[in-house]
Amino acid sequence: LKEVFVATYQSVSGAGNAAMQELAQQTMSLLTEGTADCEVFPHRIAFNLIPQIGTPTENGYTEEEMKVVNECRRILKMPKLHISCTAVRVPVFACHGEAVQIRTERECSAGELAQILASKQGLTVLDAPKQFIYPMPINAVEAMDTMVGRIRKHPSLPCTFDLWLVADNLWKGAALNAVQIAGAMAESGLL
Repeated sequence: LKEVFVATYQSVSGAGNAAMQELAQQTMSLLTEGTADCEVFPHRIAFNLIPQIGTPTENGYTEEEMKVVNECRRILKMPKLHISCTAVRVPVFACHGEAVQIRTERECSAGELAQILASKQGLTVLDAPKQFIYPMPINAVEAMDTMVGRIRKHPSLPCTFDLWLVADNLWKGAALNAVQIAGAMAESGLL
């Protein structure tokens, strides 16, 4: 693994029960032409995206984004891995999504990568976009597997792939997800 670029789309459950209640209350209020009071989040979360999770650090990245970077480097035992993260809070109750771009050392096809991932315990590949089959939070609630789909080989960058992942953040931690995916890639020789 040479580089990782990730945008996380984190559900409100990642901010706790009060955040889930705030989303429910704001949604109900807005659907009945009321107002949306903000207590947990600095902005309305219902029908909105908030592109900041945590406090910004000196380098401009938030604490959450730096946590993702540092945890991935530590878990993968790759302290110099080039990794960048943007963390966004989204108005869903459960399950985090990630748009991930990876660059590997060894070339392979998107189909080969999908087969490698599908053979690993803890991963479920849902990758048939023409049939509208891909990971979504509504399919991942209370699932123990990380769902992986939209596996695409970059059209112009060698050894580069784009993936979409979804997992229930309440049932399965982000660190375990990263380890499983990296393990699958390492076993296949892509790392």
